[in-house]
Amino acid sequence: MELPTVAAVAPAILSECGADDVVVDEGDITVAPSIGRYDLAILKAVVQVLPPDQARSSILNAARCLTAGGVIAIAGSGVVDDDRLCSPEGVFLNLTFLNLFRHGESYAEGQYRAWMTEAGFQDISRLRLADGCTLFRARLAR
Repeated sequence: MELPTVAAVAPAILSECGADDVVVDEGDITVAPSIGRYDLAILKAVVQVLPPDQARSSILNAARCLTAGGVIAIAGSGVVDDDRLCSPEGVFLNLTFLNLFRHGESYAEGQYRAWMTEAGFQDISRLRLADGCTLFRARLAR
């Protein structure tokens, strides 16, 4: 699901990459779920650029477009530990997000887990990737 400006150019880009079978729905994940039902939802570099209420809504709406047992993957930079002092990259990016995005911030692990749990996800895991990004992965319980 992409905003209209991105959805308009996405098919051509995907075709160049040999991914003609990828479906791109037009919409705003912070407002409503996709009209389709999928096995996987990926939120890459989305949550941390949104204010908390929209970050929460994006995760809840992603859950609403997944099939039972579907998986969510949330990836991005800037996740901080619950004490908000670590990771150093997350603390640095929190300062950056505050200057670049009107409401963006480095959310704490506990916030992600709470939003994902509220949305019905279980088996939530957090991985720190080699490039410094964080990846949350979970399975929809229903």
